[in-house]
Amino acid sequence: MQAVDTEQEMRFLLLEKDLENRDSLDLITRYTIISFLESKFADNVVKEIWRSPYSTNDSIFSASSNY
Repeated sequence: MQAVDTEQEMRFLLLEKDLENRDSLDLITRYTIISFLESKFADNVVKEIWRSPYSTNDSIFSASSNY
């Protein structure tokens, strides 16, 4: 994640779903690998989701399944 050069690339990496319909935010939460979010671009994407119209239920990680 540290090698990501743009915010658009980070958004793609965090929100793209795999074959089992899981996205990176779901996997980061499940396996407690929060260090993947320690990036200036990740911070911007997470704040964008938090301020979005999607229901976050006071947890940024619950937004990933709604997105």
